[in-house]
Amino acid sequence: VGDAGAQLLGAIALGSAVGLTLWPLLWSAGRSAAGALVTSARRAALAGLVVTIIVVLRAIDVNVLPVVLFLVIGAVLVEIAFTLRR
Repeated sequence: VGDAGAQLLGAIALGSAVGLTLWPLLWSAGRSAAGALVTSARRAALAGLVVTIIVVLRAIDVNVLPVVLFLVIGAVLVEIAFTLRR
């Protein structure tokens, strides 16, 4: 409690765990599309980044619903932009 380094390391570990868990799941869901491995990696990394930010915000007691919704909606909009760009 109160150790910023440990909190940041924990947030990175949780975000990495979520990203590495989602990557094969997203890849197996979209296997038929060309480039599905790269697309699933990008989506998993984005989800892991969102989880990392939410955990950091929780550690510093700034985790409120509008901020979390902003992060999630922002991640969805980024993914839509990347998808439409192809």
